[in-house]
Order: sequence, then C-alpha cells, then structure tokens
Amino acid sequence: MNDELRVRKLNTYKVLDELDIPYDKDLNYPMKLESEVNKRDKEEIARRAIASLMAIQVACDILNESDLEQSRKTFVGLTEKTYQVKNDLTKDEKEVLYGNPTNELAASTSWKYEAYWTLLWALELVPTLEYPSDICDCMHAIDIVRSQENLKDFIMTSGLRSIKEILNEQDINYRYYLLCEEARNNGEEDPEYLDFRIIKERHLAFKWLLGKNTEDDNWDLIKVE
Repeated sequence: MNDELRVRKLNTYKVLDELDIPYDKDLNYPMKLESEVNKRDKEEIARRAIASLMAIQVACDILNESDLEQSRKTFVGLTEKTYQVKNDLTKDEKEVLYGNPTNELAASTSWKYEAYWTLLWALELVPTLEYPSDICDCMHAIDIVRSQENLKDFIMTSGLRSIKEILNEQDINYRYYLLCEEARNNGEEDPEYLDFRIIKERHLAFKWLLGKNTEDDNWDLIKVE
C-alpha cells in the first residue's frame, strides 16, 4: 500500500481506537491519493453551501407547514439578490424554492443540513465535525451565513482545508458508514452510538468536495454507496 494511504488508515485506526469503535484492519476499499483530487476553490464551495442552505430553509418550512409564501419570498430574495447564487441551484433546489416539491423531496432536502455543515467545515467556518450521533447546530449553521452581508464577505471570512484534511475526515466517516451498512446487512439496527442519516449526508458532501470533474459533480445525483 502507498505510504500516504497507509498513514491515512493509521490515523483512522487511532481515532476509532480512542472511541472504542470496532473495525476490520483487513478491509479493503477504494481510497484516493491527494494527487488524484481536483481541488475545489473557496468560491465554488461557498456558492454550493449557500445555495444548499436556501433550499434547506424552505424545505424545513414546508415540512413544518409554515407560511410557504413568506418563506419563499425571504429565501428567494436572499438567493437572487443578497448572495446571488441562483445560478448555483441544482434542479432539486429550484423545485423546492420555486416549484411544487413532494414531501419526500422536502424531507430529503431538509437533511442536507448535515452535508451543508460539512461544507462549512471544509471552509474552516466550523472547527470540527463532531461525532455523528447528534445533528448539527442548525441555528448556528444559519447564523454563519446570515452574519455576512453578501457572498464576497462570506468568502472572505472563509478558509479552505487541505485535500489531506478532507481525505482524512472522509476516511473516518466512511468507516462509520461501513459499520452501519454491516449492521443493516445483518438485519440489525444501526449502532446506537451512530446516526446513519448524519453519516450519509457527510459522505455525500465529501464525495462532492473530492469529486470535481467526475460523476460526483452533480449534487443531486451523487450516489452514496
């Protein structure tokens, strides 16, 4: 095994050992080298994060049966005028903001909070990705964007984590994912200390972050396997 991949695996083992989480050292799965990743820049990630948040907020209002007309007026205004990310919306996000989304689409969009939170982590706007047992701090997630007057200011307050950091965190999260998959394949419940919904959305975000110019470019169509 390549030295870079070996070091990454050892880092993952260390984290899992500290958390007393079981794992299979002989398990083989695809791993990317840093040199194989086309890095996304700050603006691209920032645009994706804000566009996602706008749709998430409307989706949550749909599910909560809030005033949809007022919700759309607010978040469409933020999308088109304040942050100017309308052109960054995906097909599903446009349906939520402007169309007639199903409850299923609204529900799946609302869970994108965890993917969005991962993008904030990549932009160094949150210090760590906490253990995936509790959902992210949604109000703080909103305030991070709301505290900036426009897209330019949001980008200026952001940093950008290295490909190495992102790959390391992805590897740890993927181990969590595999634990849940193993339990499901055995007809068991997800491990009580892990929330598969959080893990799945983080996995999606990592694939997008590391998938520039690949099949994972389309936020709506990323396969989580």
